Amino acid sequence: MLKGTINTAGIDGKFDLILANINKNVLLEEMDAYADHLKTGGMIILSGFYVNDEADIEAKAVAHGFQYFKRSERNDWSSLIFEKN
Repeated sequence: MLKGTINTAGIDGKFDLILANINKNVLLEEMDAYADHLKTGGMIILSGFYVNDEADIEAKAVAHGFQYFKRSERNDWSSLIFEKN
């Protein structure tokens, strides 16, 4: 298990699953890196942001080749799951 942002953790290679539990701004900033490191058909779980940030996160994810899969919400916090096309 690696900790840190995708740009600071020394990530190399492609993965079947990425979990990014960071704030909205970091998720948006690093979306291109997530796309680069996720295998086609892989899943990414994005969390650590508020429900009212979902539209921005989803728009950026879709622009980077991710397809919406599922969402969860609890106490105004959200998580979104996408699959890489």
